[in-house]
Amino acid sequence: MSKNVKVEVVSEVVSEVVSEVVQSKKTVKTGVGKEILQLIAENRLTNKQIVEKVLENHPERKTTYSCVAWYRSKVRSGQIDLPKLETVETVD
Repeated sequence: MSKNVKVEVVSEVVSEVVSEVVQSKKTVKTGVGKEILQLIAENRLTNKQIVEKVLENHPERKTTYSCVAWYRSKVRSGQIDLPKLETVETVD
């Protein structure tokens, strides 16, 4: 086998391995940021309670207290806006 053929074979094997690894990696299409912001906007839960709720709804996520604190900090500094809360009208 010539040197060029060996390089091509190795290159193909490496490409296949890389392709398999990339395909096996879990890709996250959406994060939990919207949910965290919604829970902060409701203003009923502590950061710890928000983490517990998010992990209950999304056990595969790695949300931490620091994540929630980061969002809260960005909201306080005006860098992120809270979502508008939906109001439900009640008829008496």
